[in-house]
Amino acid sequence: SSSKNLSFTTRHTLTFTPKFDDEDHYFTTLVRMELTNGNGSGTGTSTYGLPNGISSATSQGQLGNMWTSLSQWRSIYFTYSGHYSFRSKYSLDITARLDGSTKFGPGNRWGFFPAVSGRWNIIDEPWMEWARPVLSMLSLRPGWGQVGRQPGAQYLHFSRYGTTTQYMDMPAMRPNNVRLTDLKWETKTTWNIGTDVGFLDDRITMDINVYDQLTDNLLMRNVAIPTS
Repeated sequence: SSSKNLSFTTRHTLTFTPKFDDEDHYFTTLVRMELTNGNGSGTGTSTYGLPNGISSATSQGQLGNMWTSLSQWRSIYFTYSGHYSFRSKYSLDITARLDGSTKFGPGNRWGFFPAVSGRWNIIDEPWMEWARPVLSMLSLRPGWGQVGRQPGAQYLHFSRYGTTTQYMDMPAMRPNNVRLTDLKWETKTTWNIGTDVGFLDDRITMDINVYDQLTDNLLMRNVAIPTS
């Protein structure tokens, strides 16, 4: 058997960071598009009735099977992210991503995954000046976001058939898969509340996080189901 896969990816990124007269403000934003185009092909033969150790398909023997394959896939995503901070004391990050993939049926090819997070450096507040000789860092970091995952195989939303053993004296075919027309993006939703603490000019540091993750529409490969 032999197979070949080729994938081509192109990425375009635009970053913009304006300059403010008031240096207390800082803002940067990014827009990106990425396009992936891939294809694969394969061929194989198998023989039997040969002595042990002979594996060449060109050897004289009984032909057991022949097969060929061809596949193509396309994916694209657009993402936007923005970061704003004020005096490095308060900051806000916003991200939005739009994904499209041919591995899903026409009704579910696009997925939208947003995220938002922030940071408050409490130690920089004027009313925390009394603690700075000992407490060098104290911040709070809340966040929420979603990410998506697509399956690792193509054509899952089609009914595919292949050859099988003969029925009496006639060649026969059988279905190779269950048609998954309602397959959707696997989505992981996460919220997080974290804090950074530093003592004695950050000689001692702690990073504490509390988070929760929930995954919907799990993509599971080769799960056994009843034959009915």
